[in-house]
Amino acid sequence: MGLYIYGFTDRTVDVTETGLEGAEIVWHEFDGVAIATSTAPEGTIRPRRKLLAAHQAVVTSLASQTDTLPAAFGLVCEDEDQLASLIASERDAILTQLHRVGGCVEMTVGIAWDVENPFAHMMLIDDELKAIGAELAEHGEEAPHQLKVTAGRRVERLLSDRHLYIAQLFDEAVAPVCQEATVREGAAETELFSCTLLVRRDDEGALDRALERLAGELDEDYIISVKGPFAPHSFVDLQLSFDAATA
Repeated sequence: MGLYIYGFTDRTVDVTETGLEGAEIVWHEFDGVAIATSTAPEGTIRPRRKLLAAHQAVVTSLASQTDTLPAAFGLVCEDEDQLASLIASERDAILTQLHRVGGCVEMTVGIAWDVENPFAHMMLIDDELKAIGAELAEHGEEAPHQLKVTAGRRVERLLSDRHLYIAQLFDEAVAPVCQEATVREGAAETELFSCTLLVRRDDEGALDRALERLAGELDEDYIISVKGPFAPHSFVDLQLSFDAATA
């Protein structure tokens, strides 16, 4: 059957959540590293929604109580002996990563235009694009290709300028209260900025206040979304391998 691995911690905690397919969480401890596991489901473990949700629920429960290195979904070892061998070879790397994210959680912040039509909104705030849009409307379906290219380039420039502007404001407001940050492309058409933060648990309130100040500097066309706290998935750089592991 094998052992399914959820995460690594420096101590055992009570986990009320059940694991994949309702399996009970079982702890193993080797040389200062505690590993949350359960009996692995039979067959290939595919990333179905129900299994992903069960995996995440256990990791969230761990992270809410102690520093946690979440394992990738689908990590399985043959038995306790193989798990012990893994810890024997990877103990220093695991503890180094635990120390790095110790006392921290992961938060995701997105900043988007609170508008239905981004292109129409950009025409309202930019005279040059407004003029191009009027010319496009005048030509209709017969609009010259070069005019469409010009419109597209202007939109790209506006989005780039807006992204840089918001990124600068965000950095000034939030950098003092986070340990690390990873900026990503916006996930949606209206999203201008998305950032994953590593924040100390004690600084979550300071982050909220920093985002409130940032909201005060932005006009009413913007909306700030915050998700978390999560286990620090994005800030864990741990490559584990053993012959019978699958991921």
